[in-house]
Amino acid sequence: AHKVHSLLLLGGTGEYTSMTMEERFRAVDITVKAVNKRVPLVVGVLETGVGECLKFCKYCKNAGADAMLVLTPFYIMGTQDALAEFYNVSIDYIAGYTNEPRQLIKKNKR
Repeated sequence: AHKVHSLLLLGGTGEYTSMTMEERFRAVDITVKAVNKRVPLVVGVLETGVGECLKFCKYCKNAGADAMLVLTPFYIMGTQDALAEFYNVSIDYIAGYTNEPRQLIKKNKR
């Protein structure tokens, strides 16, 4: 028998950009409740700005999502090291190691 092994919500098929942040919050809440930990829930985070990206990631984590599929910030021109730093700082913020979501921006303005 074929089974579903995970679920991707807001995965980038156009729905993300047509929804407000509040609508995305609601979609996460409804889906977390419906899935009820039966399979891992991955939520797409396709924000163009760092601050909104981190805000939505933190919301998804606190709501009960198992993972986030985070789009590389495409308005930020940078090196591979800068992209790695974006993800490392994002992970630290989402995991609660820092309360400063703007740390990444400050570090990259050197």
